[in-house]
Amino acid sequence: LTARAEELIAGLAAEAAALTLDGATINWDDEPLAKIVPGRSPLAPQLQGDGALDALPPELRRRLLEAVGGWFERRLELLAPLRRLDAASTDPAAGPELRALLIRLVEHGGMLEREGAGLDRLDRPKRARLGNLGVRIGALDLFVPALLKPGPLAAWHALQMATGCTDPAPLGAMPAVVPLTHKACPPGYRALGKQALRLDMAEKLLREAHGIRVATASSSGRGSFVLDPARAVSMGLSTASYALLLRRAGFQPSVPRALAEGAFGPSAPPRWRWRPPRRGGNEPLGAVPVAPGNA
Repeated sequence: LTARAEELIAGLAAEAAALTLDGATINWDDEPLAKIVPGRSPLAPQLQGDGALDALPPELRRRLLEAVGGWFERRLELLAPLRRLDAASTDPAAGPELRALLIRLVEHGGMLEREGAGLDRLDRPKRARLGNLGVRIGALDLFVPALLKPGPLAAWHALQMATGCTDPAPLGAMPAVVPLTHKACPPGYRALGKQALRLDMAEKLLREAHGIRVATASSSGRGSFVLDPARAVSMGLSTASYALLLRRAGFQPSVPRALAEGAFGPSAPPRWRWRPPRRGGNEPLGAVPVAPGNA
């Protein structure tokens, strides 16, 4: 055991040892070394050595845990954007409203549903500061794009597991769309019926829709517009899920008239209008079916 401990210390010093995270437990060759436990703050946890390490001489045990702690701290460097928010939340110059929002963002791993987040209490300069801190203010969500990656999400999940949180584990890869049949929504995604869409991709689609809305109003003066779901479908999103995303962001469809009796050809595409969502209200249920190419 002593020889293996020395081997691991040397491997960690050379950054060659393959430790793994299993929830809140740090393993080496599938054997537990230490458990992550809450510390003075969510981003400053402590390590508790596994009981098997008690068989080591005290000084060697200390050195081993110190080396394992260094490895874990390097993993937590992936959460640097979140630590930046945490530091800003203690700045009195930020004001109570922004500080409260930053604290909530840190508590939720840098991802927060826009509704009820308190964004409406921030003036333009404070919103600009939020953006300068790396927070994307989306139509439906506030999120830090730098944290929407497997590494940061795994590090944050380990910290959450240390507090007893049972949220779903992050995905090993981060595809744009994942199925949700009988599954909880993974972190970094927004649930849309039977599918979940990654937060940054949801924002990309909604920005595109708003761009079409503005361009249509500028060119024709019309308040309604057609949205092509091609980009959403290319991501793997169904047209029903795409329509649900639009409705949750305040886009309202109008069903086109049916073809006259005896008429042939494709039906007219649905036209959409937008109005700001009622914050705090219930989201519309269901979605208008959308044919590919005719959202």
